[in-house]
Order: sequence, then structure tokens, then C-alpha cells
Amino acid sequence: MDWVEAGLLRDFLFVVTAAFAVHVVAQTRRIVGTKTLFYFLLGRYNRPLVEERIFLLTDIVGSTAMAERLGDTRALELISRFFFDISADIGRYDGETDNYIGDEVVVSWPLGTPAHNAGALLCYLDIQRTIARTQHLYSEEYGESIAIRAGLHGGPVAVGECGDEKRQVVFIGDTINTAKRLQEACKELGVSILVSGGLLDRTDVPAEVETVPLGAIKLRGRSTETRIFTFKMK
Repeated sequence: MDWVEAGLLRDFLFVVTAAFAVHVVAQTRRIVGTKTLFYFLLGRYNRPLVEERIFLLTDIVGSTAMAERLGDTRALELISRFFFDISADIGRYDGETDNYIGDEVVVSWPLGTPAHNAGALLCYLDIQRTIARTQHLYSEEYGESIAIRAGLHGGPVAVGECGDEKRQVVFIGDTINTAKRLQEACKELGVSILVSGGLLDRTDVPAEVETVPLGAIKLRGRSTETRIFTFKMK
């Protein structure tokens, strides 16, 4: 009888330990993302690397005024709800959610073939469809509507792990800065998204997407001009 009880105790402890380990891995994956966790385990970014990536930066229009009307807690609830709602759109096109910064989400993809790069454009359009489909829910529950501005650009960036107690994969370089400047320029130009001509040159624009050239402008902090476009569904 003793060996039976010892065996049951051993099996019980094994199951509890295994369940705890699975729970920790699952929660870690949710916190840092599946691909990022995989990169950490492989040690891919222990030393900085240079990669070519596409960045889509989106932020919510009027989020400061929204927080004043709703209060910080309710505004955060709405922003979190919005991020949750668009997560399926990002995953559908294999986008990697790299960071949330206040009301802004940073999504990236490896810069690849022209056909592959088209996924970033389609991801943005699906996000806009999701906003249109869920807008009445935001209005009913929070009395607010959601609109976004976005910048889309691709090119080389330096990628590496930063931090000690809390490790994070960080992107540094002109590419992500350009995507941010494009996002900021949306307000002045009265559009919801701007994409660089350099990225479009490397992208097979889907037949259902209409691109609109807006000329060349000097983005904030730049000495040279950048060709810019906006786009929408035909």
C-alpha cells in the first residue's frame, strides 16, 4: 500500500508541476508574444542584428480628449478593447505586435517578396473594416467612436534585446522613425494612412486596393523628401 501511495503522490506532483510549467509558458507567450518568446529561447537577438522589416504604426485619434471625457480607467478599457478587436486582423496576415505605447500599437513583418509585403496593406484595410463593424459597440458602451491614423514603411532596422530584469526586443533605425513621421503627417494631410513610395515599390498592390499619390514631402526632422501615398479599397 505504501508504494501505491508513494506512486500516486509522485504522479500528483508531476501533474501539478507540468500544469504549472504549461501555465507559465502560456502566460509568458501572451505577455511577450509567441514569436518573441521563441526568439528569446533561441537567443536570436542576444547581439544586435540588422533586419529588413515593414512597420505599421497606428494610434487612436483624439485619445487625450477621450481620456478627459471618460476618465483614465474607462479610456484604458476602451483602448484595450480596441487592441483586442484588431488582434485577429494582425494575426491573419502574420503580423507581429511588437509594442503597445499608450494608444499606439506597433506591428511589423519581415520585408519579403512583393506578394508577401502586400499583407501589410491588407492588414490595415481589415483593421478599418473591424472598426466599422464594431463602432456601434464602442458608442453604446462608452459613448465614443474610434478612428485611427497610421504610417507604413519598410527597410533596414537594428534589432536586439534590451534590459535585464525585463527583457524586450527593441527596433532602432530610420525605418521605424519614418513610419512614425508618416503617421504624424496624416493629421496635416487629412488622411487615415500614409505609406512610403519606397515600400510600394517593393509591394504587389492587390487588385482591390486603390493607391492615391500625394506627391513628395519633407517629413518632420528630415532634410530630404519622401514620396507618399494613401490607399483605400476600390
